[in-house]
Amino acid sequence: MNKQMENRERLESKEHPGHNDVVYHANYLIWFEVGRVELLRSMGYDYKQMEAEDGISIAVVEVTARYKAPARYDDELIVRTRIKVVRAALIKFGYQILRAADGVLLWEGETTHVTAMRAMIAEKV
Repeated sequence: MNKQMENRERLESKEHPGHNDVVYHANYLIWFEVGRVELLRSMGYDYKQMEAEDGISIAVVEVTARYKAPARYDDELIVRTRIKVVRAALIKFGYQILRAADGVLLWEGETTHVTAMRAMIAEKV
């Protein structure tokens, strides 16, 4: 399953002054999360409902990311998210973040998650 969404970079998310409005590196992880939540929502899963009603959490246990090119303030970005692996209590998502104007790949990465009950005991997906 794949999901693509668009996002515009905000001013408050840029690097330190003097860096020509280059986006702060940690923001890519926020976009990974937004992409993951929207992908799951498009599949009929709702994080809030899973936690409140089902008592299931999806905990991040590993993140890898590779910087390719800078995003800048007010760039329109495309976030592509896909599920790479589902195995027992483990889910791995893959991400690509591209600049909408020219399609340049800015960041790519993966997150690995375990599903767990409220007591943080692993639970099969």
